[in-house]
Amino acid sequence: MDYYNNDGSWETLCVNGSRCAALYVYNQGIVSNKTMIFEAGDGIHSAEIIQNHYVKIKMITPKYCSDEIELLGVKGFHIDSGATHFAVDYPAIKDEEVKQLGAEIRYNKAFSPRGINVNFYEVIDCNNIFVKTYEKGIEDLMMSCGSGAVACAFHLSKIKKIKSPLKVGVPGGDLKIEFSKNWEEVWICGSATIEYNFEL
Repeated sequence: MDYYNNDGSWETLCVNGSRCAALYVYNQGIVSNKTMIFEAGDGIHSAEIIQNHYVKIKMITPKYCSDEIELLGVKGFHIDSGATHFAVDYPAIKDEEVKQLGAEIRYNKAFSPRGINVNFYEVIDCNNIFVKTYEKGIEDLMMSCGSGAVACAFHLSKIKKIKSPLKVGVPGGDLKIEFSKNWEEVWICGSATIEYNFEL
């Protein structure tokens, strides 16, 4: 699966896009099983359709790409969870702040030349967090970002703020992440809806 952003740029992985792609190929009869394997830019993933519109994806183990980075008045960590993310502790951030600060971080020279997705997270309790994402290539606040949710969960697990299973609230709904203690087994689940089909 190759994923392209609105601006035409290629990205290694889109988790929510992958979940929708898995649902689509099953609904179209391209695959006959509700479990499947696919290759994305970051490697091999498993997908499973549970019920009609609930799809889960097995992730590759995330990794830190930096120590703590401080810039533009915030601190965060560069994490690769299939795509690259900058995870920032920023409770109750307003949407306009996500767009403004997210863009400034995304284009900061620290992440040149590719830029980075920016995730602002808030810990509700050990099994619940909330995440807002500014996504590069879209250049806007996203309703949901699966790999960003996993990046935040990975960091918060490492600093012992959360545990599995984790519910991740995002502006577009909820995601569920389940992970083993060593993060070798990571699954992200959520609903998926095919809104329309078209041919080029």
